[in-house]
Amino acid sequence: MNKILYYECRRLMGNKIFIGLSLVTILCGWQLLTSSIILGIANTAPFSPWSFGYYLSSVAPFLCAIELFFITFFTSKNEQKVSVITSATSVNKNKYTLIRCISIAIGMVIIVLIVVALGIVFYKTIFDIVPLQTLFLPAILAVIPSLIFTMGAGWLVGRHSKIGIYVLLAIQLLVSYIPSSQKMYITGIRFFSEYPLSLGVLDPAFSLEISYLISRLILLIIGAVLILTILSSRKINR
Repeated sequence: MNKILYYECRRLMGNKIFIGLSLVTILCGWQLLTSSIILGIANTAPFSPWSFGYYLSSVAPFLCAIELFFITFFTSKNEQKVSVITSATSVNKNKYTLIRCISIAIGMVIIVLIVVALGIVFYKTIFDIVPLQTLFLPAILAVIPSLIFTMGAGWLVGRHSKIGIYVLLAIQLLVSYIPSSQKMYITGIRFFSEYPLSLGVLDPAFSLEISYLISRLILLIIGAVLILTILSSRKINR
């Protein structure tokens, strides 16, 4: 199992697309940091949890898009050739699907860590401040539920249609940037840009709005249920 996981991770992360998307992520993150975050979000400090959460929430749709691209990697024509080999092994197909999910998760963890590290380097370089303890919670809330939901939804759609993944990608990007959905759906951007203003205090301490927390939990639960459903299903696409 470990050898298969290593093989899948090497295939995914050794791909030029992975390297290219990582570089694009760095460029987009740095542009956001040097344009919006450096000024501070919603009357908070640039290195506040609010500004850092806004930074990651703004990058989250792009991270979800990358995750969906990774899922298409396992439904490509080349993957059909690989499936001929893997189908001859004694590995259970459901376990093999789990291994692929884990390999994608590892790839996404690496890219997320790159995004987080970029923000830390920015804070250290510009402000000589790295408030790691206060940045941990907004980072988790802004990224993890979105990626787990996307993993479940993307894999479910990908089992039936590769084109469907691109449709899901377009829908997620569209919905993520509709102002009315930016508080509750994939991004949660408006929570970080509007809620601090409602507290009536300059640069308030980080706190959670119940509706935002519920929306994160809903995404997390739906994504986890979809993943468990796929792993327990006998109908495996490849």
